[in-house]
Amino acid sequence: QDRLDNLIVTKKEQVTRKGHSYPAIFFSSESFPDESSLYTCARYAVVKEEGDPIGFFAAEREETSLLPAVEAGALNNAVPIECSVFFATGTAEDILCVQNLGLDVDDDNVPAPENIPTADTPVPTSQGLYPGQSWGWDGVDRRRAIVHSDNNAGFHNSWSPVKKGWVKIFLKLFMLDWLNDVCLAQTNKGMEAQGLQTVSFGEMLRYIGLWVLMASFGCGFTVDDFFSTREYDERDNPCPVNLIKNMHKSRFKTITRELRFTDCKKPAFEDKFWEVRQMIEAWCSNMAAVFHCAWVLCLDESMSIWHNRWTCPGWVYCPRKPHPFGNEYHSACCGITGIMYVIELVEGKDRPQERGSPEFEAEFGKTGGLLLRMLKSLFTTGRYVVLDSGFCVLKAILALREKGIFAGALVKKRRYWPTLIPGEK
Repeated sequence: QDRLDNLIVTKKEQVTRKGHSYPAIFFSSESFPDESSLYTCARYAVVKEEGDPIGFFAAEREETSLLPAVEAGALNNAVPIECSVFFATGTAEDILCVQNLGLDVDDDNVPAPENIPTADTPVPTSQGLYPGQSWGWDGVDRRRAIVHSDNNAGFHNSWSPVKKGWVKIFLKLFMLDWLNDVCLAQTNKGMEAQGLQTVSFGEMLRYIGLWVLMASFGCGFTVDDFFSTREYDERDNPCPVNLIKNMHKSRFKTITRELRFTDCKKPAFEDKFWEVRQMIEAWCSNMAAVFHCAWVLCLDESMSIWHNRWTCPGWVYCPRKPHPFGNEYHSACCGITGIMYVIELVEGKDRPQERGSPEFEAEFGKTGGLLLRMLKSLFTTGRYVVLDSGFCVLKAILALREKGIFAGALVKKRRYWPTLIPGEK
């Protein structure tokens, strides 16, 4: 990829493109002496070295930089995200580009807040250790001294998935009480208000099943493709499944339009997540009630794909993921069966201040609070959790140990070594 290093800023003007007007920075270059329309959107321009202030644009001479960073929440929702963002590859330049747009980025190279040195951070000794630390191991497996056998994964009340079809297993893991008492009841209220036929419990299960079936085919097909009235054609209509015999397309879209996920009243303050909080809590509570993980588990991040920033509260760009755009969830999975059993939505800048700090966060910090919330149902069980380097916060791991959970994390230098860990040695 060729790059120019001889660009000179000449002016700043409004440019209209595809019906949208935005400020643009124009350049001149010796490489293109006859080209007078070299420009880029002002959001994408990053000043690495400022020139003489006399050359600054008149309206911005009092600013500390030529292009001030976009403040969080200051974006105009009517302006679409440039398509180039969705081709970002995770390089430092791409990450900076997305950040300059004011969008949330979960950058793997940014240290955890607890690992950023402060004025009262202890200084290591000449041996590279911190006060009270020494090298060595006493030869005792502390977990094995407390937990004498490794637990297998399973279901409570002696329920077994052996010789049961996937439908029965799915219904066991799904929160049917919430589905019937909240989702179905509130959806039918919306249907009745519109003078439409209500949804039965069986029809709701069929509706969910159709979504599961469509999702199993991955990307490439729309809902209309699955409900097409045209005959299958490898070239013109390649969707391999037609669901029109299971439910009419108009009925499917009607249920989708009237679908409700909560019976809680809308809060007085702005909370972009209030409609899904009850559903997420119900799912986690149901998994804790029916399933117990094995002796080892893994805690990491997962992505729910979504490309429209303006219809997705908590939208984030996570460059290290195969599908980096959408909602990010912290998730815990059983290390033996791979079953996910607890999740927490990353709310980011969209979390309302009126809700206060999340549980445990004030005492144990952001990372420690997250780990304690996610693993609260496993306190005093002696389980072992495997963490990636993003969760390597010594204070958090010690907090888990005090709650009866053992943890291990990869130690990685993210600008700084994790606090109180002698990484240089």
